[in-house]
Amino acid sequence: MFDRTSGVGMLHCVTCGHMERILSFTHGENHQLGFQCSTCHQYVTIENGLHVLVPPCPCGGKLTREEPLCCPVCQSEDVTYELEYLT
Repeated sequence: MFDRTSGVGMLHCVTCGHMERILSFTHGENHQLGFQCSTCHQYVTIENGLHVLVPPCPCGGKLTREEPLCCPVCQSEDVTYELEYLT
């Protein structure tokens, strides 16, 4: 889940091997917050995500930080996250 991640890092799917850099949270004046779509499973970054109404994903699905992270390719929850940097 996003609450077990921070900063920016690499998501790696153990099941299919997909790798993708995702953003969890960055600090600063224009902080950014990462979300995953509960429909298409793509990762989306929203600027000032703590202070704005979260829009739907471009596919129309709900963007969430409350569900387990999964692979956007095969939807497996058998993923790892390796932190690259914090702000």
